[in-house]
Amino acid sequence: MLRRILACLATFAFMSFLFPAVPSQAETNTRSGTDDCPLGYLCVWEHPNYQGRMYRFAGANASWAAWDINNKDSSWYNNGTEGMLACVWSGTNYQGSVKVIQHQTSSPSDSTHGDRGSSNSWAHFWC
Repeated sequence: MLRRILACLATFAFMSFLFPAVPSQAETNTRSGTDDCPLGYLCVWEHPNYQGRMYRFAGANASWAAWDINNKDSSWYNNGTEGMLACVWSGTNYQGSVKVIQHQTSSPSDSTHGDRGSSNSWAHFWC
């Protein structure tokens, strides 16, 4: 029993190291373009071509309902950890269709996935 508890604690500590619980935050983007996206974040704009309000997400977020960007995302930039894919999901809890953005790449618009984002996660190989 003690071994199981210790194994669970070790697993939790390891997962916390890999996926820290960093709160996401929203900021107003005063300039267009991806230069305002801080290192370590997925940045999402409400309009195509990185225009309008910018939201930045550090960790995985099961729901964007708390932010005005929910189902209003139109452009994206992955400035996260090298080798990590940013995954923007059409549903909460990482469900539905997914838009995959490779590290340090951007998508100024996407008619298939635009205005559909409801959660985000990170992955090494595939979302």
